[in-house]
Amino acid sequence: MTLAQLKTFCEYESNNNRVWNKYDAATIANAATNRVALDIAFRAEAKVSSTPTVNAQRTYSLPADFAVLVGDPTIEFAGGTDRALLPSSVEELDIVYPNDATAGDPTHYVIVGDTIICYPTPTNATSTIRIRYIPTPTAMSATTDSPSLPARHHELVKDRMVADLYGILGDARYKEAVVKYEVALQRTRLREALAGGSLPQVAWMKR
Repeated sequence: MTLAQLKTFCEYESNNNRVWNKYDAATIANAATNRVALDIAFRAEAKVSSTPTVNAQRTYSLPADFAVLVGDPTIEFAGGTDRALLPSSVEELDIVYPNDATAGDPTHYVIVGDTIICYPTPTNATSTIRIRYIPTPTAMSATTDSPSLPARHHELVKDRMVADLYGILGDARYKEAVVKYEVALQRTRLREALAGGSLPQVAWMKR
């Protein structure tokens, strides 16, 4: 399903062929696609990112397309052993590890903005921090572009886009459209889970 088809469908559903004179279809379609990607977030569609540790550095950048953390990150040591990092908060860990004074093998992590912070601060450059995450879909701009989600999820994008458009327009059908999307979403999640897609443990979601 292309951006042009999504635009046409929304025109038909809203009974307003001039709606795109005031609102940008790509912006609404991209927002709907991102929402669907976060709502579904199947483990089978997760990516893996590996970042080598740096001596005396505890803050590392997340991937540019990061959206949802799946499970907890792991740290793999030079000998091949690995362990999961435990989630915490900056406030808690600043008490345990004040002023970055504590160094050693990381045991905890915090995600702040576009970074992941490890505690204690790594003391070597021989370990690897590995995360599994759901990526942010590629933005659409051309009318021939399609949502960068599996084609089986494009109907959900269409339903979400209609609901979002109704919300922007203040249309009385907004609540009904949201319910339609939520019902379709739950059916999709159940179908995917039964098919082996498996719903992940979402540890952190970018807002």
